[in-house]
Amino acid sequence: MSRLRAAREHAVTTKSTLTRDFKHLLSPTKLHGYAASVLVREPRPGVRQEDRIKHWNIVPGDKVRIINGPYADKNAVREVASINKLTNKVYIKGLPGKGRRATGAHLKPEHYSNLQLLVGKYEVPSSSGAPTIENVWATRLSTSKPFFIRKHGVWVWNRYAAATSVALPTSDKAADVPARKNRIRVPWPSTKKEAKTPKPGSYDTLPEDALAITWSPIHPSTPVDLSALEHLYIRHLHPTQSFFNPQPRQTPGANELEEAEAGPDLDASAPIEHFLAAELSNPHSRTKKQKRWQERLAAQTALKEEFIKREMQRARRTGPGTELGGRRITPRESRRIGTWKWQTALVKMKAEERQRRWVAQGGEETRKRRQERSARKLRRQAERLQTLVLAKEKNQCMKVVGLLSGGKDSCFNLVHCVQNGHEVVALASLQPPIGKEEIDSYMYQTVGQDAIEVVAAALDRPLVRRVIVGTAINQSSEYGERNTLGSVTGDETEDMYELLLTVKENYPEVEAVSVGAILSNYQRVRVEHVCRRLGLTPLAYLWQRDQAELLSEMIHSGLDAVLIKVAGIGLTDRHLGKTLAQMQPTLQKLNSLYGAHICGEGGEYETLTLDCPLFKSRIVLLETDSVIQDESNAGMVAYLRIKQAGLEPKETTSSHVIVPSTLDEQHAQIRDTVEEKANSTVKGGNIPVASHPPLAEVGASRRGRWVGVAGVHCRSPAIREQGVEAEVRDCFLRVQGESARPIVRWNNELINLPVLIDELAKHDLNLTHISHINVYISEMDLFARVNSVYGTFFGTSPPTRACIAVDLPPGTRVIMDCIAHAEDIIWKRQALHVQGISYWASANIGPYSQAVTVSTGVLPMPQRTESAYQVGGELFVSGQIGLIPAQMQLPSPASLAVESALAFQHLDRITTLIKSNSGRDWLPVAQGAIVWTAGAEHFDGARVAWGKYVEETQYHVPSLFVACKTIPKNGVIEVQMLQHTGLAFMKDQETGMLEDKCVVPDVNVVRAGNWLLSTITTENICVALFAVRDDAAGSSLLPQSLTELIKKSISTRLFYTANSATVDLVKLLLADSPSSQIPCRALGTQEEGWDVALVIFAVLDEREVG
Repeated sequence: MSRLRAAREHAVTTKSTLTRDFKHLLSPTKLHGYAASVLVREPRPGVRQEDRIKHWNIVPGDKVRIINGPYADKNAVREVASINKLTNKVYIKGLPGKGRRATGAHLKPEHYSNLQLLVGKYEVPSSSGAPTIENVWATRLSTSKPFFIRKHGVWVWNRYAAATSVALPTSDKAADVPARKNRIRVPWPSTKKEAKTPKPGSYDTLPEDALAITWSPIHPSTPVDLSALEHLYIRHLHPTQSFFNPQPRQTPGANELEEAEAGPDLDASAPIEHFLAAELSNPHSRTKKQKRWQERLAAQTALKEEFIKREMQRARRTGPGTELGGRRITPRESRRIGTWKWQTALVKMKAEERQRRWVAQGGEETRKRRQERSARKLRRQAERLQTLVLAKEKNQCMKVVGLLSGGKDSCFNLVHCVQNGHEVVALASLQPPIGKEEIDSYMYQTVGQDAIEVVAAALDRPLVRRVIVGTAINQSSEYGERNTLGSVTGDETEDMYELLLTVKENYPEVEAVSVGAILSNYQRVRVEHVCRRLGLTPLAYLWQRDQAELLSEMIHSGLDAVLIKVAGIGLTDRHLGKTLAQMQPTLQKLNSLYGAHICGEGGEYETLTLDCPLFKSRIVLLETDSVIQDESNAGMVAYLRIKQAGLEPKETTSSHVIVPSTLDEQHAQIRDTVEEKANSTVKGGNIPVASHPPLAEVGASRRGRWVGVAGVHCRSPAIREQGVEAEVRDCFLRVQGESARPIVRWNNELINLPVLIDELAKHDLNLTHISHINVYISEMDLFARVNSVYGTFFGTSPPTRACIAVDLPPGTRVIMDCIAHAEDIIWKRQALHVQGISYWASANIGPYSQAVTVSTGVLPMPQRTESAYQVGGELFVSGQIGLIPAQMQLPSPASLAVESALAFQHLDRITTLIKSNSGRDWLPVAQGAIVWTAGAEHFDGARVAWGKYVEETQYHVPSLFVACKTIPKNGVIEVQMLQHTGLAFMKDQETGMLEDKCVVPDVNVVRAGNWLLSTITTENICVALFAVRDDAAGSSLLPQSLTELIKKSISTRLFYTANSATVDLVKLLLADSPSSQIPCRALGTQEEGWDVALVIFAVLDEREVG
C-alpha cells in the first residue's frame, strides 16, 4: 500500500467500538474534515452508498474467525483491530499486508461477509457421546431497535446470534414464544482499559515485606523482667544515639529496682515501637483522615446549627420590630439567613486556615525573599536605563505628518510618535469621491470621513485631504518593479503619493510619516514604497504588536473610540456606537471562537476616535444613523453615518502610555548570561592584516538554477581615483554586464579599458535575481556613500545584505560577492523589506531586505500561484546588529550583552514574521552562521551569547566567529545566518505527486589534526565550514571531501588572518573555483581559534528539486 493510500485508509478507519453517527452512509461531497478531502481525491471512495452497512455488529475488540479467502481458518480465533465503514472492510490483528510495507502498522483488511462472530464457549455433545467445550460462532446476526443516548452522544442497540455454527439447546420458554425471542444475546467488547500496576521502585515496600510479621503482642503468662520498664528503658538511652539504637544498659541501681517493683509488668523483649505506637503511626492513614474529616464535618454542622439558633432567637426576641421588606421575618427565613451567615463564616475560616498554614510553611519569608529579589532586579534595570543614553543624531526626533483615518490605530500611533520624541506638524487623509459615503478599498478606511475634519480639529493640527481616484490595480505582495522605484499608473497607492507630495510642498520640514498598520503587509509595503520615493521615514509603532495586549493598552491610555462599521461574524448593527471598553469582552470571545482579529485587522470592524491623550477637545456625536448594507448569514455589514458631530472641552489629565520593553524575556536571558559569564580578554590576537595575497579574479559558478559571483572589485586605478561611488558603480556593472555601463560615458579615458566580464548576463540573469549580497568596505565612514550608489540599482524587494569593514588591500575600498537564483516565475522569490521604525525589530539602515526566501521546487502550471510558492526553500537573512528598534540607535555606552541579545531577537522576529506571511506552519532549519565582532576582544562575549542562543533554539550548525575592523553604526556584534524553511516541494517516490514535505538536515563534523570540516546538508544544498591552522603541513592532510565540495560550490569565501602561511595552500584548492578573499583580525569557532577558514555554499545536485 502506498503512503498516500495508507493515509487515506487511516482517515476513514476507526478503532472505536461506539457508533456516534451514521455519516458514513453519506456521499463524500457531503462529508466534512480531512476524511472528506482525501476521499474526494480517491478514484474509488469506498463501496456504493446503498451497499454500506448501517448497524455494525462486528467492532474493534470482537473475536472472529475467517471463513473465506487465503487466510480462512475455522479454528483460529482472531481479534478485530479496526473497521472501515466506507469500504465494509475489517482489519484483523496478526494479518499483515502484502509487499515491502507488510508491517504490524499496515494490516490486511478482510470483508465483513468473510467473518463470523464468536458467541462464546458452550458444552455440546460429541460423536462419542461425552459432551465437549467448543467455540460457538454466529452465522447470522440480528439487532434490537437502536436508540440514542444524548448524554454520551452514542447510538446503542443489542446484538443477537439468530443462527449459530453449532445447534444450541432451545430456550426454556414456552413453545408459543416467537423465534425472535428465542435468540442468544452477544455482549459488546469492554471499552474499559485495564489499570496498569507500576513496577515497585526503590522507595516502595514490597508485598512480602508488608505482610511479614515483625512483632507479636505480649501474652499475659509471659514472665516479667523489671529491667524493661518503659521509664527505665528510655532513661538509660545514650544521649548521642538514635532513639531506636540504644546503648546496652548497665546494672540498675537500688532506687531504680524499687521504682521498678511498682511499675507495670511488661515483657523485656518488647521493642520500643510497642510503647510509642501512637507516635509512630501514620498520621495520613485513611482511617485517621476519615476520622479528621468526620470531626471537621461535625464541627461545621454544629456551627451551622448555632448560627441558625442565634438568628431564630434574635427574630423571637425582637418580635414585630424585625421586618424584612415591611413584614415580620418567618422562621424559615431566619433559617436561610443563618445558613447564609454560616457559609460566609466558613469561607472566612478557610481563608484564615490557609493563611495560617502558609505562614507556618514559611510563606511569609518566601514572599519577602521574592520581593527583595524583584527589587534588586528593578534596581539593576533602572541602573541600566540610567546609563543607556542614546547618541544625539540628525533624525532622532523628526517632524511628522500623520496619515489619519479617524480610527483608533492612526490616532494611537500618533500618541506613540509623540511618546518617542517626535513632533506632529500636520495630518493627511484620503476621502472617497464626492457623493459616496464609502468605497471598497484595499488600502484606506473610508467610512467615518464625515467626521474627519472634527478629528483634526480635536488634534488641533492642519489637515490635508485628497480624493481617491485610483483602484487596486496591483494586488500582489510586492508593489512596483524590482529594478526601479517606479509607480503603477491608476493604482490607489498613487493617490497617497500625490497626497504626501502636497504635504511636503506645504510643509517642507516634514521628515516622517505616522502609519497605524498592525498586521497588513499589503498596506505596509505600499506606504513604505511611497515614503522611499519621497525620502520620508515611516513610523509604525503598532506594527506586529499582540492585538489583545494592544487593545488593552489603548483602553488604559484613555483612548475612547466607538465602532462605526461592522463586517465580521458575530457583529451586528446593535454593536455600532459602542466603545472599545464595552466591546473588549465580545471581541475576545469572537477571537477564541472564530479566530477574529481583536483589533479588526481582518476588516471585522472600523472605529472612530472620540478622545485620546493628544486631543485638545473631546468629540461628541450629536446625530447618527445606522445603515445596513448586507444581512447575509456570513455576517452583517453595517456602518454608522455621522450626520452631526461637535467638540466639547476636556480636562487636561495625565495619561500613561505603555511602551513595550526593548527585550522580551527569552532574549533578556541572553543579555543576563553574557553580563554574568563573558569577559574581555583578547584571545587569538587582534592584529590588522598587513600583507595580502593577490586578489582573485572576478568569476561566476552555476549549479542548476543557482549562480554565484565572487571576488567582484574594481581593477581600474582610473576609476578608483574618481571616488568610492565610481568604484561601487564599477562593481555593480561588473555584476550586471557591460551593456548597462553608464560609466563608459563619464570619462573618455575609460573607453580603452578591457571589456568587463558579463558575469550575470551570460547566465541570462540580472540584478533582480540576486538573493543575497556581501559587501566588504575598507572604512565604515564610506557606508553612507556606498549606500547612495548601491540603492540606485534596486527597487522593490532588494536582496538581503551584510556589510562589514575589513582590512582590504591598499587601493581597494569595496569587494562584493553575491548568490542569485534563476527563478522562472517571479513568485519564487519572496522578500521581507520592512523600512518603518517600530518596536518590532530593526528597520533597514540601507537599501536591502531583512529576509528573502527562494522556492526551489517545480510545480505544474495549474499550481503555480503566489501562495503556493510561499512555502519557500532557502531563507537568506541580512546581518543583524543590536539597534534599539524604536530609535534605530545603538545602546550608549556600547554593551555587548545588550547588542547581542537585540541582534538575536531581531533575527528571530524576522524569521517568525516571514513564516507568518507564508501561511504555512514550518520549522526553520539553520544551515550556517557568521558572528562578526568589532575586534577580537569581544570573542568571549560573542561565544557566550551564541552558546545561550543555541541552547534556546537548538541550532547546532557550522558557526564562524570573525573579528573585523568595524561594524555599521560602530556596533560591537553583527549576526549573519542562512536558514531553510524546513519545507520543500518534492515528488513522492511512490505516487509521483508533488507535495510540500519536511526537510531533515544531515549534520556532519570531521576533525583531524589541525583542521575542522563541519557540514550541514538540507535538501540539495550543503553549507560547509572548513577551518585550518598554520601548522597543518602538506595538502595530504586536507580532507578529500573538501575538494568535492569546492567543485560543487557556487559561493566560496576565504577568511584569513595576519601573516597566515596556510592561505596560499588553501588558495590552490580554489584555483578553479571563484572565491572572495576576506582579511580578518581573528578567526574562531565556539571552542577554539583558527588561521584560515572557508565558508562554502554548494549545490550537490544540479537537477531541479522536485
